[in-house]
Order: sequence, then structure tokens, then C-alpha cells
Amino acid sequence: MVLQNEDLARRSLELKPIMEERKNSLLQKVDEVNTLKAEFEAGSEVFEVHQRAFHTSTLQDNLRVGAQAAEEESETVAQQFLDGKLSTDAFLSQFMPKRMLSHTRRAKEEKLHYQLQELHRTGF
Repeated sequence: MVLQNEDLARRSLELKPIMEERKNSLLQKVDEVNTLKAEFEAGSEVFEVHQRAFHTSTLQDNLRVGAQAAEEESETVAQQFLDGKLSTDAFLSQFMPKRMLSHTRRAKEEKLHYQLQELHRTGF
């Protein structure tokens, strides 16, 4: 029995360096997994922020608000012209780009709305 214990102790001592090496390897793998997990979680957060920012309803709302803002700006310019606060040249140079921007945004919003309706209709 004593010989068996000595033999077992000797084999345990012989295997100790291998066990330490494997333990260190395992600890490195755990550190690597933790690092990758942290990177994944950070990437997931960025993805979710972008997903919310570029969600179709958000885009549609932003286009609608932008079109309304551009239209209000063009109406302000028109009112300034009618009140005699702007010359004809200043009116034309300010009003037309703002009105075009308003119409462009509204057209894009309507097109996006139509495309979303088509997607919902087809089951996407």
C-alpha cells in the first residue's frame, strides 16, 4: 500500500508541469473568451444604436420632419418677401432651394412609405 502511494505521488509530481501548462492554457483561453465577449457586447450596443437610428420608421419620421422644417423656412422667406424685407433677387435665391429641398424630402418620404407598404403587403 505504501508503495502504491509512493508510486501515485511520483506520477502526480511528474504530471504536475503538464497540469500547470494546461491550467495556464485554460486561463489564457478564459481571458480570450472574456475579451471577445466584451468586444461582442460593445459591437452589439453599436449595432443596436445604428439599428434604431436607421430603422425605417425613424428614417420616415426624420424625412417628414425635415420636409416640414424646409417648408416652414421657405414660408418664412416668402412672408419676408411679401412684407418687403427681402429683395426679389434675395427671395429667389433663398426661396427656391428651400422649397426644392422640402419637395425632395417629401417625395422621398412618400416613396419610402410606399415601399414599406409593399413590403408589409408581401409579408416582409
